[in-house]
Amino acid sequence: MKKYILTIDLGGTYLLSALFNKYGVLEDKSIVETHKNKYLNNETQLFSIESFFSIISEKIVNTSIVGIAISIPGIVDESTNIIGEIVNVKNNISGVNLKKEIEEKFSIPTIVLNDANSYAISESFSGNGKNYSNVFFINIGTGIGGGLIIDGKLYWGSQGQAGEIGHTTIDTNGAQCKCGNRGCLEMYVSGQKIQQVTKNHTLEIPETIFKILGLGFCNIVNLYDPDALIIGGGVALKTKNFIEKIFSSSDKYVINKLQKIKKISLAKHGIDGALLGNAIYLENYINNSTESPLF
Repeated sequence: MKKYILTIDLGGTYLLSALFNKYGVLEDKSIVETHKNKYLNNETQLFSIESFFSIISEKIVNTSIVGIAISIPGIVDESTNIIGEIVNVKNNISGVNLKKEIEEKFSIPTIVLNDANSYAISESFSGNGKNYSNVFFINIGTGIGGGLIIDGKLYWGSQGQAGEIGHTTIDTNGAQCKCGNRGCLEMYVSGQKIQQVTKNHTLEIPETIFKILGLGFCNIVNLYDPDALIIGGGVALKTKNFIEKIFSSSDKYVINKLQKIKKISLAKHGIDGALLGNAIYLENYINNSTESPLF
């Protein structure tokens, strides 16, 4: 029987799952809406531990699963594996050690990552961040997330919060964010905000959105000084001339900062990037190696 890695990506808009074979080829991918699917709790309509159990139970039928890798749109503490607050998905898995719960139920090695970290891994390994030692991935989707590769390795930070650019403050008197802060970058340039100002994409994205994004990118340069800045998420990938619009909407200071980055590019792997990043990290976890690549 063929052996597979099962990867699951829980996003603010879509829930993806797929199998990767030993050659690193993605097979049997499925995608459903995050807030409207059969895995939600019938009574609460929340995404729960049992939701993951249901997905895994479906996938392991007549299939040899050697590992499970999950990405979620929230912070994961590397040392405790406890999931932090997830603000863009209705759930009851915050505060849970999902890795432990799944391993105890299925006896299969499991890892859980922040989704932006997973995207950063895949783009650094075989995407548009390949051949660069220091890569910052920014995910512009339902919310805003970030993942950071330093010297070719994923950088978690002390509590798994490294790269959380979406919750940096750009206006101390700004709108209240779901995270509890005010004036977060996410409140001004996320997919949710863009849907509001464009009346669900019936209007063009205004220049002010790109100008604020340019400031956010500038903050990334000032904080992390990456070799490559890779941009993903539905908003960026679906918007024509996205990067060009950032430059045309920004002032001279921001443009000068961005021009110092060796490479600014959209993500190569698109919405499948987190699935691939999950598989890469899991393979290294199974092999107890942080040096050798997966495939």
